[in-house]
Amino acid sequence: MIRGIVHTVGRLLGFMRAARRHLIFSILCMALSRLISVWMIADLLGNGMQAFQSHRMDLLWRAILLALPWLALLLILDALAVWLAGVATARGTVALRTRLMDSMLHATLASSNASHSGVKLSYFTNDIPAAMNGLIRTLAIPAGAVFVGITGFVYVLRVHWAMAAITIAIGIFVYIYSILFAGALHRIAQKMQALLAVLESRLKTLLDGMVTARMGGMVAKLEGQMDDASKDLMHTGIRWARVSGFLGGMNNGMGGLFDNLLVFVAGVVFLSGALSLPELMRVSQMAGGVVGVFHLSRTLVDIQRALAGAGRVFEYMDGTPPERQNGCATPAPGASVQFSDVTFSYDGAPPCINSLSFKADAGEIVALIGRSGSGKSTALRLIQDLYAPSRGKITVHGVA
Repeated sequence: MIRGIVHTVGRLLGFMRAARRHLIFSILCMALSRLISVWMIADLLGNGMQAFQSHRMDLLWRAILLALPWLALLLILDALAVWLAGVATARGTVALRTRLMDSMLHATLASSNASHSGVKLSYFTNDIPAAMNGLIRTLAIPAGAVFVGITGFVYVLRVHWAMAAITIAIGIFVYIYSILFAGALHRIAQKMQALLAVLESRLKTLLDGMVTARMGGMVAKLEGQMDDASKDLMHTGIRWARVSGFLGGMNNGMGGLFDNLLVFVAGVVFLSGALSLPELMRVSQMAGGVVGVFHLSRTLVDIQRALAGAGRVFEYMDGTPPERQNGCATPAPGASVQFSDVTFSYDGAPPCINSLSFKADAGEIVALIGRSGSGKSTALRLIQDLYAPSRGKITVHGVA
């Protein structure tokens, strides 16, 4: 999973060459903004507890006034980050759209069928801008976590070394848990994606067979197969979705558990007299930032959501036919198919395929020509093993 994220981020960065400065400074602004916001909250909590403990409300107002310049800086950083990210996203979007158009052009030139119904307008209007925004979020999330984590650790270490050691120990435990959880969640996501792909392919094949089924009087049988396939795959998908939902809730619950554990440890240190009440509030807040660096499962889930649009775009770009060389399309690897005296008929009707024999080697282009109803589509469905031949043998790569 991490390798896939790194690969996707690397490809997206390739389209950001013209906006790298804007990208870098936008990420720095986002990371600094997160650091300032966490530090402001910790400082206000600490000063607030000090004011209530000493019954001096003037200290609270003083803390609020001191926080106002930082609040102004926070607003400036946020505005600057939005502007820089907007420029970087716009330039990256133009570059990626141009590359996608180039892929579509090569696909058109390499195919005898110029229609590309699989290419959706949403690639241009939604997925590509979302991919570039996702890239910025993907880089900003760990950058902000590292900024907060390093600063928080330095502060906690300065206040109480034992609390800093306990924080690191909890962070290591969170890291081990996150790696195991992220691996399990990734395997579930792969199975769910495979189920969706099978569902789409199977239903499309069955729908494509409706025309032939009407001609052969097999509509009821095919409709029954569609219902069975839809129900089986839907029930399996629901089961995996429940498991995924349970694990997602458990991950959020574990995150809250770790935060509460930090507060508990800080409370024990406070009761021992090693921390004052204001320091307790500051240490609890900053230690949470340190542990957040190790909570990879949360970070990876956020990154995967951010990069979902990029996955769809690259999936299409990688699936387009290769560029032409010397006027001819470069052949792609495939499977050899051989029909040996194949005969097929629908439920006792006259054979629509009678003693058909031919061989198509891998990468070879073979055309099946004939009038409507002569068995061209039926031959393809026999290759897909949707029907069994009445006589003869079909082998794919030598396997019957």
